[in-house]
Amino acid sequence: MIVLSVTNYKGGTGKTLISLILTQCLKEKGYRVCYLDLCLNRQGELYLKNRKDEYGLPAPWDYYSAANARETADIIDKLEAQDIYDFMIVDASGPQSHLTLDLFARTDLTLIAVTDNISSRDLALLTQETLLREQSRLGRALHHAFIFTDIELDNNNETCRNIKRQTAMSNASYVKQVLPYRPFYRDLFQGLVFAEMNAEYDGERLYPSAEVKDVHDEAVRFVTQIMNMAVEKNQIALPNIQNNPNEASLTQTKIVQLKHGRL
Repeated sequence: MIVLSVTNYKGGTGKTLISLILTQCLKEKGYRVCYLDLCLNRQGELYLKNRKDEYGLPAPWDYYSAANARETADIIDKLEAQDIYDFMIVDASGPQSHLTLDLFARTDLTLIAVTDNISSRDLALLTQETLLREQSRLGRALHHAFIFTDIELDNNNETCRNIKRQTAMSNASYVKQVLPYRPFYRDLFQGLVFAEMNAEYDGERLYPSAEVKDVHDEAVRFVTQIMNMAVEKNQIALPNIQNNPNEASLTQTKIVQLKHGRL
């Protein structure tokens, strides 16, 4: 089981959204995926509740939550021993550093979410410093990457320059572009929901609008970019897909009109 953790000591950097995108899109690709929620306000659980309340859908993947480092370690150890998942996506609680510290040692790839403001940048680099100290203590590489959640990666941006400087001095990498997630949260939610629903409708992908389809497709490209980066950097090796859906039946696209939020 590959453990991917999304973190930053600062809140509001898109950790939960990135975690949800990773979980759902990896599931779409045919992997066995679970979600471990360390966030105090349980936003991952809220996502599942929204699916049930608005569309009557069950949880698309197994959901776990933990309140402390001991519970986190127990869940990861038990699930790894059972070998029932290819990936575990961990939405790491930023302010609770004791949870994150213990998690670093159990994570195959830590994704540090960064937004374009001073506190986000500073706390992202502090997160990396903590990870590198743990790496030195353990005597083995702890792979990590910076994920930009609402900025472009360019040399004229101070945040980008600092991140590039830090990655050059460590084993980190970075993903250049992601969704401008705040304006499109609703479209993304619908996009992930409808992408999963589509297999039941004659092999056609159903989306409520072209905008929702575009946001979903961008999310899939984002996850593909992360996975390709991790493989190229020898940070992870992708497991074999054991229950791959019939992707050939999901290639058509159909835009449908929603009535009161439902088909």
